[in-house]
Amino acid sequence: MEFWNQNVEFFAEPGGLALVPALGGRFVFNAHFCDGKAQSGVLMPGKAGDGQYAQAFGTIRERAAALGTTAIVSEFGHPVAGFTSDKTSSVLKAIYQGLDSAAPGARWWSAPRGSVLSGSQWHWDINHGRHHELMNDNPAKVKTDGDAMNDEHFSAVRLDETGTPVLNVDRALVDRVYPRAVAGTTLAFAYEDRVHQSWQQIPLPNVRALVGSSPFAVLVWDSDGGPAPTEVHLPQSLRAPQVISSAAAAVEGDELVLRAPAGRQFALVTAPSSGDAAAAEAELRRWYVSW
Repeated sequence: MEFWNQNVEFFAEPGGLALVPALGGRFVFNAHFCDGKAQSGVLMPGKAGDGQYAQAFGTIRERAAALGTTAIVSEFGHPVAGFTSDKTSSVLKAIYQGLDSAAPGARWWSAPRGSVLSGSQWHWDINHGRHHELMNDNPAKVKTDGDAMNDEHFSAVRLDETGTPVLNVDRALVDRVYPRAVAGTTLAFAYEDRVHQSWQQIPLPNVRALVGSSPFAVLVWDSDGGPAPTEVHLPQSLRAPQVISSAAAAVEGDELVLRAPAGRQFALVTAPSSGDAAAAEAELRRWYVSW
């Protein structure tokens, strides 16, 4: 396990196993990422923007490829309360965008997009502010504040006053569309959650009209034609989606199940719309075979 654990140069741990030969498929290149500049409150004024982390996650993709394996970003996050937490939604949105694709939303439809990275958002503690922990087993030092560990408050979930789990972050940021399993090779993926701002710029007019202001996702993959389907997780807000796809599509609970023969496939997932679905599908079919 190695780190790109933040983007402040004089604190970063670049690592990357640069002096070892290729690892191969039995290993996974494991990276962490936090935006130290955003957390500082000084080194990054304002909110995160479109494509903010394309370079950072591009480096992770490149290093994994050089090692002959795939990558996972097994820890990422931003403070959910207190100093700089006004940046949290934009930072998380930009991090998920960097995991989804190597291209910013403004040019995703025409740019090289890169592979999808798996990731795990920081979640340490559901009992923030509710602890009774001995520091180093010392009964004279009882920690009750914060997370009783290192005072980092990044956790996405907490227990409310009734003991019910609730989110510390905007649900639309974390309850999202994502490819859970792809039967073949993922070529491109993007999800626009519409939280606070929209970064995806759809150049196809009928697709743009169909989607409107709703959240949407686009997946393009080369199907292996095998018996296993491609599975796409659906958030609570899209459990009855409108799907335009070259594959046979069925919703099963919180999954969109896509079955297709061998060859390039696409799927657009959005909310039901009064737009012209046939015209949008024609645009998508011309688009996805053109690259």
